[in-house]
Amino acid sequence: MAPYDFIAQQDIRDARLAFARSLVEAKDDIVAFVDERLGWNRTARYDGAFKGSFNIGLVVKRHDSDEHVVIRFPVPGNIHKPWRDEKVENEVMAMRCLRDLTSIPVPLVRDWGLTEDSTECL
Repeated sequence: MAPYDFIAQQDIRDARLAFARSLVEAKDDIVAFVDERLGWNRTARYDGAFKGSFNIGLVVKRHDSDEHVVIRFPVPGNIHKPWRDEKVENEVMAMRCLRDLTSIPVPLVRDWGLTEDSTECL
């Protein structure tokens, strides 16, 4: 019988892979979601992805300009599921505080939402 840690680690890896696959499958819906949310009038295009330690980000570019945004999704397995929305909310508040009260260059948060607000509840 496999030790618990091995099984738990395998479950986390499986959850991460399944989540990454769901993002790939929903890529067009995510781009449409960003386009609608930002009022880009169907000019949004997928422009790449990246993976960090705690998030997967999709880059969405406005086709008729150089404007682009990153939509980030907390990766399951790294964050306890009930805390994912709280993590995002705290990050947004921290970034806004840093942007408003310091001269530290911080990306502008154009919009944000909770899991239930996103495409396919990702």
